[in-house]
Amino acid sequence: MEQFNILCVDDEKIILSALKANLELNPAYHVYVADSGERALAMAEDRYFSAYLVDQKMPGIDGVTFVRLLKEIDPN
Repeated sequence: MEQFNILCVDDEKIILSALKANLELNPAYHVYVADSGERALAMAEDRYFSAYLVDQKMPGIDGVTFVRLLKEIDPN
């Protein structure tokens, strides 16, 4: 079975916990979490993710800025 890495990014830990628990009900998903845009960018530099679920409003790097910076790391 193919594995898919998914990165969830949200500054609210309860949201991250719920996303991770629900997504990992699918055995094909390996879910990573980051509680800030900064941490998520660092993770994206080290690993390929099939999908990103990103909160739009976060302190520091918000969701829109995260996506823009992510495209600089991986244009695909």
